[in-house]
Amino acid sequence: EQFEALRQELRDGFDNGNTRSETWRREALRSLRRGMDKHFKAGVQALKTDLGRSTTEAAGELETIKGEIDTQLAHLSRWMKPEVRSTHLLFTPGHTEVRREPFGVVLVIAPFNYPVNLSLVPLVGAIAAGNPVVLKPSELTPNVSSWLEMLLTSSMGSDAVRVVQGAIPETTALLRLCWDFIFFTGSGRVGKIVSRAAAEHCTPNVMELGGKAPVYVDSNISSMREAAKRVVMGKFINAGQTCMAPDYVLCHHTSKDRFVAEVKRTVEEFFTLNPRESADFGRICTKAHMARIAKLVNESGGQVICGGAEKADEAQRYFPPTVIADPKADCALLNEEIFGPVLPILSVESAEEAIKTIRGVDPQPLCLYVFSSRSATVERMLSSIQSGDALINDTFIHATNPTIPFGGVGTSGHGTYKGRLSYETFTYARGVLWRNGMFDIDQTLPFNVRYPPSGRMRELLLPSALRLFPMVPPLKYTLLGVLAIGILIGVNAEYEFLQ
Repeated sequence: EQFEALRQELRDGFDNGNTRSETWRREALRSLRRGMDKHFKAGVQALKTDLGRSTTEAAGELETIKGEIDTQLAHLSRWMKPEVRSTHLLFTPGHTEVRREPFGVVLVIAPFNYPVNLSLVPLVGAIAAGNPVVLKPSELTPNVSSWLEMLLTSSMGSDAVRVVQGAIPETTALLRLCWDFIFFTGSGRVGKIVSRAAAEHCTPNVMELGGKAPVYVDSNISSMREAAKRVVMGKFINAGQTCMAPDYVLCHHTSKDRFVAEVKRTVEEFFTLNPRESADFGRICTKAHMARIAKLVNESGGQVICGGAEKADEAQRYFPPTVIADPKADCALLNEEIFGPVLPILSVESAEEAIKTIRGVDPQPLCLYVFSSRSATVERMLSSIQSGDALINDTFIHATNPTIPFGGVGTSGHGTYKGRLSYETFTYARGVLWRNGMFDIDQTLPFNVRYPPSGRMRELLLPSALRLFPMVPPLKYTLLGVLAIGILIGVNAEYEFLQ
């Protein structure tokens, strides 16, 4: 009842038009932007405490929110303008436009791995689109969740955002309610639960899930050294707790040994021989996740190139960056999303074998990474593997580009966001046709076309007119109106059908 009252308050404000004006949207976003500046250091510290994030990584996560706000503010006026479309000649004079309308009250359910980014980027898009938001941050990052509540409560009005803290019982209670839109980021298992709850009320939603993002390293690449650096960076940032992190590597058999050696060298270069002391290597969120990752490694049956479960420290939630060569094909490491600092590397005979392997492991990953200097190989991979996004000769960085969609396909989710796509995701396209209240096509002809009773000319013209009559661009309305009046006067002079 408490959550329903909260939802209804926001819905009442939405129905009263409180959130629809551009002024309200801009002020809400600017207030959040000022709050981010004011509480920036506290946010960085919260990320350090919960996830062991380095200052660089934590600051980068917060800066992306500010960048997203700036993008929405810069383009909001243009995005809010109706898009004028052509009008069918049969319905002229008239004016056709498409408006982007907000859905209503949006529920955002955020995960633990990027608790600031994955809470606030969708929230910023929803606010820019004119929707009030209820945010449910993760209970697994309590310091960040408290910081988010403080930030949003102090920066934005209660008509814009409410924060609900709690764990599974609170999330379950929220999902029983009828929301206007749900944005969920998390595992596929929980995503199915959220999808079922949304279906009960026919609620539109975005599911940002995960999966096993594959990397294919071809025999022909520009730099084995640079490829290893980019894979290691994408894999071990945030201690591997990234939905789009490279999950496993398929190396052409002629490249595998060199690639493994370069990866080992790069891990040591990035995080030193003792990654536990590295300021750039994070921590696992919970001890339960630690145990799960250790089990995946211990049961993999592969060769541990560096790291390993025996070097982990449960008390410190430290699991070392681990590289495993040639794990068993049927092991859980190759069949579950790892979501931790463990990188399996396997050998394949060709790109075709890599395609077959990827389809067998996870045919619809969130991301596909291909390292190759041959465009034919790249295109073959892109045309053969479905993925939410794809990145050639790099990993991870596409997610920071606001001009391309970010989202999954099939089992890795549906829906996209960031930049303009956030605005479009949290609005729906509403077609609007304005008609002249007096003039119609039947007034310009000596016979009726639109209205009954049907005569020979109506039966002849109306069916084909709907298909064949041209679309009239908006700029021609004035000329068309003058022409229609002229035709009406001329025909009436001849036939005197208007008295």
